Formats: sequence, C-alpha cells, structure tokens
Amino acid sequence: MTRSEVKQKIDSINYYRNKYIHNGACNLCVSILNSNEFSNEIKIEVKKVKLELQGLQEPWGYGNRTSPDFSMLSSICNCLNHIYGLME
Repeated sequence: MTRSEVKQKIDSINYYRNKYIHNGACNLCVSILNSNEFSNEIKIEVKKVKLELQGLQEPWGYGNRTSPDFSMLSSICNCLNHIYGLME
C-alpha cells in the first residue's frame, strides 16, 4: 500500500453517512502496519492511532440508529486526519 493509496482509502471511508467508518479506519491501520512501504516512525504513529481506535466503536452503533454519536464520529475523523497528515 502506497501513500497515495492510503489517502484515497481515507477519502473513500471518511464521509458523514458511512456507518462503518470505524471498521474501515481499523482495517486501514492494519494495512499500513503490514505494509513494507512505510518507515518505522510512521508505523509507530499508526499503531498509536490503532490503539485509540480500538477504544472507540462505530458512531451509529449496531442498531438502527439514524443519527451518529458525534463525539465518537469526531474522534474517528481526527484519527483518520492524523493518518492523512502522516502521508503528506
């Protein structure tokens, strides 16, 4: 996975109505950590983000809620923005 692929993946999962944004963010972290494309410094930062994400849940929960938990959504978006910043 390259830097541009990571940015594209973030762009594809980081939108308001994505009910699986948390799962997508966690999977992205795993992909980055398994890639040989990135330095150890980036992997250390991504591992920190992954640990933070593991403490969160999907913002819409697992029921039929129509509105997200905005605090959770904001935290996940901040994690994705941090990863995006690492890729620049």
